[in-house]
Amino acid sequence: MNTAENEKTIEEFVRGPLGCNCPAKVFEQIEQIDSPAEFEDLASTNLVKIGGLLLLLTLKVDDWQQLQPQLESIFKRGINLRDSIGYNRFRLVVATADAKHAEQSLKQQFDTFSELDEKIHLHVITPEELPYTNIH
Repeated sequence: MNTAENEKTIEEFVRGPLGCNCPAKVFEQIEQIDSPAEFEDLASTNLVKIGGLLLLLTLKVDDWQQLQPQLESIFKRGINLRDSIGYNRFRLVVATADAKHAEQSLKQQFDTFSELDEKIHLHVITPEELPYTNIH
């Protein structure tokens, strides 16, 4: 997949399944980072910086329950990164085969975080819904 196709795929994913209403202009600048340093302790990660506004961290996990103890820390790091580079939103996408069960449990946990704001979001999908070809 060439860069333009990859950027179009990312835009369709963010606008479609993730429900982002960002203007088209935002998607003119997309940078993907595999295994970003800020999340180096997590396996199978991809960070996408979109238009200087949106940070999108994707985690592909086999056992989503092992992610639960780290979930709040991941969001805190995402918020810190978002704020330190002047972005507006942080979205975490968890891709797991058991998305149906994971979504309910992870979202309940997410709703208890004290540092929640309207500019962070959690999405739980199956790995098949993940459009990136470069995350393992």
